[in-house]
Amino acid sequence: MKKVKMQYVYLALGVLGLAGGWMYWNFWGCTDSCPIDSSWKLSMLRGGVIGLCIAAILHPSRKKENENNTTVA
Repeated sequence: MKKVKMQYVYLALGVLGLAGGWMYWNFWGCTDSCPIDSSWKLSMLRGGVIGLCIAAILHPSRKKENENNTTVA
């Protein structure tokens, strides 16, 4: 069940990143000299990647099942 919920988190943050990238291009991006910010496609791609990176940081790591079974001799 958690796997499905994390997919929604990745999807939501990816879409928010895309929207943020477009908003950055529309309101603050330059139009001639900046290679990334001059194109709305590249700006949205950069925002989407940043959103997915944030989702990956928030992803809970799996705990080892053998953690409780190990004993120190």
